[in-house]
Amino acid sequence: MTLTPDNIGSFIEEQMSLFHIPGMAACVVKEDSLSWVGTYGYADLDKKIEVHDSTLFMIASVSKTITATALMTLYDKNAFRLDDEINDYLPFAIRNPNFSQTGITFEMLLTHTSGVKDNWPKLMPLIVPGDSPIIIEEFLKDYLISGGAYYDGDANFHDWKPGDKFSYSNIGFTTIGYLVEMISGQSFDKYCREHLFDPLEMAKTSWFLQGMDVEDIAVPYPYEDGVFRAREHFGYPDYPAGQLRSNILELSHILTVYMQKGTYRNQHILDKKTVELMTTMKVPIPDAMGIGLCWFEHYFGGRSLWEHGGTDPGVRTEVLFDPIEKIGVIVLTNGADKALTSITAEIFKFALSQHEEG
Repeated sequence: MTLTPDNIGSFIEEQMSLFHIPGMAACVVKEDSLSWVGTYGYADLDKKIEVHDSTLFMIASVSKTITATALMTLYDKNAFRLDDEINDYLPFAIRNPNFSQTGITFEMLLTHTSGVKDNWPKLMPLIVPGDSPIIIEEFLKDYLISGGAYYDGDANFHDWKPGDKFSYSNIGFTTIGYLVEMISGQSFDKYCREHLFDPLEMAKTSWFLQGMDVEDIAVPYPYEDGVFRAREHFGYPDYPAGQLRSNILELSHILTVYMQKGTYRNQHILDKKTVELMTTMKVPIPDAMGIGLCWFEHYFGGRSLWEHGGTDPGVRTEVLFDPIEKIGVIVLTNGADKALTSITAEIFKFALSQHEEG
């Protein structure tokens, strides 16, 4: 089926019904502007609040692209080098107990090769209604330092040498958020506000529920036992790995940075060479061509695309872009079905066809 402006809406609604997705907001970004926007379904099923282009969604691990961007703004200021050991910038030392003589570098964190492991039996109980009261520093000390409340040398670290293998790590990206704090001297959320969200005109985007109008946020809906079960808005201490809430309009601004050589409406966010560095494959991995710095490279229809997805309870999100054609797609949902990857691919094919025709 070839998608057109006339049938893309019905296609998406059919997919949402088939895969139990209550609400979706999607857009196509061409260079520095939106070329298509689609909103479907409900942000709140009980209150019959429909999804709009301004509806905020928890974006889950797509948040990591913002966390990486924040860190790389400091890289542009020569605040660190990618091959520097992170312990040189921290008030406490993080070491894999299995390889205590091998340091973890910034690049290892950005490429998920640090060997820091997500210990879900420890992490899941830390998900709470509202914002977590645990600050990043306290959490990381308890998780990564021997004697900490969540420390487990075997379960929190892999049994391979840092830098040797790829293994996706939420805790690794939480550590990136903490490094931003230590290097900048600001809290992570305030640094993002000052250096990303304000210049990128992302006023509604926030790491925390505090100060947000929850009526503007799509309710997460896990689909369990044949029914949608509303999930209270939640938070966790490892928030730089996934807790950002934003909408397609504002997220399109960060995507523009990566397609416009580091700029947004004449606002310099990243150096051109830094964008190129982040979108150059560093490590080949299963299920993708490889990973650059945070961004994953995929081969699609003869094209090299850069992508990041996200999943949390009742949430699934996708962002991808073609740096050559300067076309990107953002899809945010308040459902959690894996089918979103294929839906996003179809929207990207639609975007390409519209570009080629226009």
